[in-house]
Amino acid sequence: MGLSELALSCLLLQLVACATPTRSDQMVVVHHSVTAKDAVSLAVTVYGDDVGGFASHYYPLPRADFEKALLESLSNSGRFETVPRGGESDFKLSVGLIQLIQPQWSGTVTLETTWAISSAGTDTEITRRSVRVEKPASFSKKREATEFVAQASIVEGIDWLVGIVDTDSP
Repeated sequence: MGLSELALSCLLLQLVACATPTRSDQMVVVHHSVTAKDAVSLAVTVYGDDVGGFASHYYPLPRADFEKALLESLSNSGRFETVPRGGESDFKLSVGLIQLIQPQWSGTVTLETTWAISSAGTDTEITRRSVRVEKPASFSKKREATEFVAQASIVEGIDWLVGIVDTDSP
């Protein structure tokens, strides 16, 4: 194999890797321990564009996949019941995908999200929080690291959310 064929093979490998999104099922928090209280209903909105892709070199994190994993994780917690947007709920939760940073070869994958909770009755924001999660990754483990930071962001957000609703329950 000549040098030009090797370069072409490497370029093709990079293009294929860039087109492969993360797997939402790998981001779901399956067992999350929370206090055994009545379920709190949430109207959940995830905003922001897909993060990652060419700017992060390999494994994009689509907003729809993050939202699906978040909704399943909230449901799995046994503490939250999600309702459709516009439906009656105790609280409104907004989660924003801000930035996903992935090194080109190996290094630290970083995901930044924002979380805000509002009272559904008054539409008054109770509090907000920024979550930043990092995971070192080799070149061949970037997808797994991206899924890990998404899952860790969801875990940290749910832990924070439990503390908020336990003190401000309607």
